[in-house]
Amino acid sequence: MTSQSHDAADVVAFAQRWYRYGGGDPTDIMIEFGLSERDYFLRLRGALADYDGLDPQTAGDIAQVVARRLAELGPKTDGEALSRAATA
Repeated sequence: MTSQSHDAADVVAFAQRWYRYGGGDPTDIMIEFGLSERDYFLRLRGALADYDGLDPQTAGDIAQVVARRLAELGPKTDGEALSRAATA
């Protein structure tokens, strides 16, 4: 299944299952969505902004996990940009 076949609800549902455990393993994210860890959390951040199917507490908790994971990953490196361009 390609990442394009997953909508915001799929991304948020995965986050709901895994936010209590830090947001999910990068391998599980890749298998489920075909996305890198960074791309998944960026997509999730966008999905949370538009998704109204969560109570405010859960949405806030997931948003904290997203912020932490993206901060841990740090800025995108030139190698990531080159790798992505090569596979596009």
